Amino acid sequence: MGVLCGAGALVMSALSLIIVRRLRLVHYTLLTLSYGIAGTIESLSLASATRVLDHPHGIKEWGFLTSLILALFLSEAFLVLALKFEKAGPVSFQLVFSVVKIERFEKV
Repeated sequence: MGVLCGAGALVMSALSLIIVRRLRLVHYTLLTLSYGIAGTIESLSLASATRVLDHPHGIKEWGFLTSLILALFLSEAFLVLALKFEKAGPVSFQLVFSVVKIERFEKV
C-alpha cells in the first residue's frame, strides 16, 4: 500500500508542477492559497475517513505543528516562484535534492 501511495504522490506532484508551470501569469499567493486549501480539505477528509484525526497534545507538539505550517507554506511559495521564473530543470533538481535531504535528516 505504501508503494502505491508513493507512486500516486509522485504522479500527482508531477501533474501539479506541470499545471503550476502553465499558470505563470497568476499571482503566486493565489497559487499557494489554492495548494493550502486543497491540501487541508484532502488531509481532513482522509484523516476523518480513516479515523486518525487527533489534535496535538502539549506545547511541544503545537510548536512542531506551527513550524510545519510555516515550513510548508514557505516551501510551496518558493516552489511556485521558482516555477514561474525558471525552467523546470533547476526545480526538478531541487525536488530530488529535497528527498536526499529528508533521508539524511531523518537518520539524525
